[in-house]
Amino acid sequence: MAEPGTIYTDELFQPIKKNLCPVDKYGKWSFPDDITQDDVEGWENLSWARPEKIFNSENYQVFYEGITFNDIIQGG
Repeated sequence: MAEPGTIYTDELFQPIKKNLCPVDKYGKWSFPDDITQDDVEGWENLSWARPEKIFNSENYQVFYEGITFNDIIQGG
C-alpha cells in the first residue's frame, strides 16, 4: 500500500502501450478480429496522464456523493 501523499503506480497495470491493447513483437497494435483500423485511429498519439493533468488541478473529485457498486464497471 502506498503512503498517503505519494504518487501511486499500479505494479500490475503499468502505464505502457500493451496494457491498452496487445502489441506484437515489433510494438505494433495487435487488434482483435472485430476491431478495424478506423476504430482505433489516433491511438498512436495517446499518452498516459495522471488525473491532476487531465483535470488541470490537484483538487479534483472522481466520485460525487459517495460510491456504490454501480460506479465501477469491472472489465469495462
